[in-house]
Amino acid sequence: MKSNTDNNTKIISTNPAFKSKYFQVDKVTIDRNGKIITKDILSRTPTVIILPISAKDEIYLVSQFRDSYQEVLLETVAGHIEEGDTPLESAKKELQQETGLIAKTWKHISTIHTSANINDNIHIFYAEDLTEGSQNLDEDEDIEVVKMPFEKALKMIDTGEIRVSSNIASLLLLDRWRREANI
Repeated sequence: MKSNTDNNTKIISTNPAFKSKYFQVDKVTIDRNGKIITKDILSRTPTVIILPISAKDEIYLVSQFRDSYQEVLLETVAGHIEEGDTPLESAKKELQQETGLIAKTWKHISTIHTSANINDNIHIFYAEDLTEGSQNLDEDEDIEVVKMPFEKALKMIDTGEIRVSSNIASLLLLDRWRREANI
């Protein structure tokens, strides 16, 4: 039996089917071991997630109405990486824009993917030594900043009050990092 690493896979062609500011769908034709396969591949511009923790061990989250679900979701601070910015530069901008916070100390926790079937990178940052300021929201944003004990946020994963998968993964990674004294 062949292993996955023995695959002889070549991309024959890539044709854009849809493109927007943050997403692209390509129709990709692949030759995998002599078998021709056509797939739709979704790509997303890279994003950042920021986990700001206060000196009192409180995390700042954001609450906002999401058109895709037609409801208000409680989420981590996050945003797309603008062209020409590093992940850290975008994280700093998003934190200030969405919460009004400025952090002196930053740590990169991990880079994850949304799904095995979506081509994206989510860069997760921990931020501390915070100074409060005022939000600078985009025209289409109506964000409420929610501050709570970090342990309460973890419990809200279990209750389903926090249910965005990348947010859950980020919070659990931060919890593990903190328990292992990496932070």
